Amino acid sequence: VGSAPAEIVGAAQARGADLIVVARHGRGTHARARIGSAAQKVIGLARCPVLVAIEPSTTTGSPA
Repeated sequence: VGSAPAEIVGAAQARGADLIVVARHGRGTHARARIGSAAQKVIGLARCPVLVAIEPSTTTGSPA
């Protein structure tokens, strides 16, 4: 078993995916200003577009 981003991209390629969707949990002090490290790695490895979905609680400011 490899790293999660590599496994995600490998699975997408094996299935001929046209799009990969990953979530950003928004942890950290500057979470809204950056993409999570795992999502960033998926973007770098993927051969297809990657949609990064933001966890709803990080956009409202309410506790998770």
